Amino acid sequence: MKKKSFLKALSMGVILSMALSACGSPSGGTKTSEKKEEAKVAVSAIEEKYPAIVQNEGTAVENATLKVGVVSDSAFKGILHGFLYQDGTDDEMIKYAMNGAFPTDGDFKILLDSDETPIKVSVDTEKKMVT
Repeated sequence: MKKKSFLKALSMGVILSMALSACGSPSGGTKTSEKKEEAKVAVSAIEEKYPAIVQNEGTAVENATLKVGVVSDSAFKGILHGFLYQDGTDDEMIKYAMNGAFPTDGDFKILLDSDETPIKVSVDTEKKMVT
């Protein structure tokens, strides 16, 4: 009998503690507006350090080469092929260099003679040549 009364008291204690915790503030007693202000200050500090838009003065340099350095703990394999690459470094290079290079439609068929993309694909069926 003592065991049943102990279990009843324990279950009532658990239920009561759950009910009281459900009535409490979700933010732990601090005001949500204070947290929002802190988040805005943190975001604005990041935006000041790394702005989304950069405007440079002067004119653009023509026929220049952009050199990129890759820091890695292993040698750069440089396969740069979407089906053959095996490491993350190649993936990062392909993602920015080849994304959208070949124009495709909704069915992922290559669009021919598109002037909107960096690579223009044309097919000559008589010569059996793709350029």
